[in-house]
Amino acid sequence: MSNNQYKGVKMSERISITQAAQMMGVSEQFVRIGMQRGILPIGSCVKMSSKYTYFIARERLNEYLGKKKEPTAATIGSSTALYDNT
Repeated sequence: MSNNQYKGVKMSERISITQAAQMMGVSEQFVRIGMQRGILPIGSCVKMSSKYTYFIARERLNEYLGKKKEPTAATIGSSTALYDNT
């Protein structure tokens, strides 16, 4: 795994606590506590001495919120093959 990835997620797909809270319509503290208690499956948090460090993956948050994945060239190509009658 490269330095710009975490568990297969590109660091560019990481979002902040503030962004996650805004997307969910809740407070930042709600997101922090939910992740600390393991009831928000949107990423990971680790306690480093007395403070927590958070990693929120945009894809996992979108899945949690019920948003569909954005189609990619690979998925578009494979889905059209299903309907090709040639």
